[in-house]
Amino acid sequence: MMMVAGGFALDIMRSEVDRTNLQNAVDRAVLAAAALEQDRDPRTVVEDFLRASQVDVDDVQIVVSDTGSVRSVSAATTSEIDSLFLGMLGHETVLQPVSSEAREEETELELSLVVDISGSMGGTKITNLRSAATDFVTELLRDREDLTTISIVPYNDRVNLGSLLPNYFEMTDEHDLSNCVVFDNTDFSSTGLTAGTVLQRMGHFDWVSGGATNAQGNISSPLCREDDYGAVLAWSNNVTELTTHIAGLGAGWNTAMDLGVKVGTMLLDPTSRDELGEMIADTHVDAVFAGRPFDYGTEGVQKVLVVMTDGVNTSQWDLRESRKNGPSGVFVHNTAVTAPGNPNAGNNGNGVGDFDGNNGLANGLIDQLVPSLLNGVSNYTNAWTNLRDNVPLNDHTGWWASDEREFFTAWDGTENANTFFSVWSDDQNAFWVPHLGIYQSTPFGATDAVELTYPELFSQMSINYLDDTLLGSADTNTRNHYNGAWQTTQWHSSANANLAAICGAARAADIIIYTIAFNAPTSGQTAMQGCAGVGNEANFINVTDLDIEAAFDDILASINRLRLTQ
Repeated sequence: MMMVAGGFALDIMRSEVDRTNLQNAVDRAVLAAAALEQDRDPRTVVEDFLRASQVDVDDVQIVVSDTGSVRSVSAATTSEIDSLFLGMLGHETVLQPVSSEAREEETELELSLVVDISGSMGGTKITNLRSAATDFVTELLRDREDLTTISIVPYNDRVNLGSLLPNYFEMTDEHDLSNCVVFDNTDFSSTGLTAGTVLQRMGHFDWVSGGATNAQGNISSPLCREDDYGAVLAWSNNVTELTTHIAGLGAGWNTAMDLGVKVGTMLLDPTSRDELGEMIADTHVDAVFAGRPFDYGTEGVQKVLVVMTDGVNTSQWDLRESRKNGPSGVFVHNTAVTAPGNPNAGNNGNGVGDFDGNNGLANGLIDQLVPSLLNGVSNYTNAWTNLRDNVPLNDHTGWWASDEREFFTAWDGTENANTFFSVWSDDQNAFWVPHLGIYQSTPFGATDAVELTYPELFSQMSINYLDDTLLGSADTNTRNHYNGAWQTTQWHSSANANLAAICGAARAADIIIYTIAFNAPTSGQTAMQGCAGVGNEANFINVTDLDIEAAFDDILASINRLRLTQ
């Protein structure tokens, strides 16, 4: 009895091995035959695969369905072996059915690639990202240019919409110098924009550098850059355009995953259909994509969001709402000065003045400045000290050489405008005049002085320059009014909450999310896992070395439209 039972088990095991080998052969055969890029007859492909696996094709039933955009191939046969022991029960052979079906559908794909360009991405990381993302978009578009739109959304602690998109997505008009967008916390609960939404433009300001210029828009380190570096590229199917854009990405500043994902979902949401249509009309987007972004749940359409980071959410900044627009309380007055003669002729009234600490102000340019600019101040020595320390010089260069105790100014023979500021102080109920170092009842230049708006002020000089130089000796409250013009709008915890909200909204809309943690700390890994969502653990990829290309390859394979359906 023990030998008979063991023999039955042996027959079953032999049959299962044969069935498994046959099943693998049939699976490979139908997958190869169902590929839309396969130009051979699907039946012939299946038969050739099975013959190579030593399967009798006469015993295989093959069914092919091909509509041009959808191809389905099925094959059914039977695994059969001669029994060694089951014959004692009347079973001379052991039979097991084997079948498989593969299907490829020419799906429409809408994809947003949200990539981290914060400072920690510098060096080898950004190089590897550029290479991996280039290969990724190239493969996605191969032979599918008419079916696939890709949006590149770079982010650090801000997202730059660039110079093109604000022509289609309406933005607030405090200024038009830069195009970064910010959102309220409530905006992260939905993937799109409600009708009539005007995107909030980030303030144009510089709290990093200490310098100032006198030409609007020329602050040296604006938080939102004025050019198209790191800008969003929307709805492209042009490999050259996409890969060139990726190649231009660098690394700098902080991290705001929530902002990047919000813009990425906005470009997948059907509420952006009008904007895409207008871009088609202006030939910025291929006309084949009219009607996109499709409604959620449209048959034959995949919406995919790919998000990567190497860090954690950090701080985000903007101007305070009360400092974004309106009159600033800072007045500006320009006065023209002509320096006579040859500036290289020495100390003879020709543009170079000596100051030796004894005889006060010398001749030349200073003789013109004193009566016109110092308004009759009797102590010329002190007045000149304030003047040369505080007045920004425009259209020519000037400096004070303490070792030679000389003031030099280059002169080009034309009138040069010197710019003077006055700042209203509520505490003093008067105007602080920096170059004079005094408060007075009217701004310097009186009725000729012009009040700057906040956008004009902050695009003209850094907040540090305004606070430390122009207001260095002013009252504390006036200084605080301006040095506190900016604020932290998001912290680590609030940005994480916004990220969780927008990723949840995307999953609820059936957007497929893939996330990559690229050598990220634990908090960053947790954020990416949470964005992919519970039950979608396979869509989170944790890269612990520099091989981010493997992560993109995995995502590419998952997006692949060819799959077994049975």
